[in-house]
Amino acid sequence: MKKFYVGAVASVCGLLLLTGCGGSGNKVTCTASFEEDGHKYSGEVVAELDSNDKVKDATISMTFENSDDADQFYSIIQRILGMAESFAEEGQEVPKIDIKKDGKKIIINNYAEFAKLNSGEEDEVNIIGMTKDEFIKQLESDEEEKWSCK
Repeated sequence: MKKFYVGAVASVCGLLLLTGCGGSGNKVTCTASFEEDGHKYSGEVVAELDSNDKVKDATISMTFENSDDADQFYSIIQRILGMAESFAEEGQEVPKIDIKKDGKKIIINNYAEFAKLNSGEEDEVNIIGMTKDEFIKQLESDEEEKWSCK
């Protein structure tokens, strides 16, 4: 019976590799480096694509030059999230943002929800459902932030 389970798992993994589901081919990665007021950091956005090459989820990570900058940025994001919750109207759902800090690095999962919350212009920044090409064009078209996608 144990051999069956091992064989089934191996078959499923092989199928996923052949079809590309869950593989690295179903992602687009964009990177950029920034310097603002003497603070340096790099960013990476990884968009997961569905079988139709449309964005289904995205994660952003920012790596700061030092942990103090990361601590300050993390604190600011936590305050933004707290303010969003406190100013939400009754019955209004505030997006749940998954944010983690690890040394000099901050990772924000469900980035599309954070971008909507941060800008307040839901239609303009909604990347979910964009095609891979639309997503790349959106990021690379920002003349202030020099994103490079592959």
